[in-house]
Amino acid sequence: MKNEKKSPVKFFAALGAALGAGAAFATPVGIAATVAGVGLYRAGKKAKAKDRALRGQLSERQEDFERRLKQYEELKFKPIDVDALKQENIFEDLEINTEAFEASRRNFLQSQANMLIWKAQDSLK
Repeated sequence: MKNEKKSPVKFFAALGAALGAGAAFATPVGIAATVAGVGLYRAGKKAKAKDRALRGQLSERQEDFERRLKQYEELKFKPIDVDALKQENIFEDLEINTEAFEASRRNFLQSQANMLIWKAQDSLK
């Protein structure tokens, strides 16, 4: 796909070359136009080269994507075995002894209360 847009870079490059080719080259305007035109022309060439390189990378990435997509589409999936999912829940009737938890909780609450009492006594002194 060819880019058909008119580029301002080409215009300034041509303007700089035209002004620089004649006697106007010796004038500051002619020199500035030539330098600007050449600089813009080079920048345009670099941008095109970078664009081509990026397009090449994009096409490589697209090919890789297409290859992986085809690989995925060709995979054979096994249906889920329904009988394997019908297992007995061995934890269904499990009973938990909460005595140890309750003892630990009581000790923690008592230590918190003791700290409050000590702080209150220290503040009264």
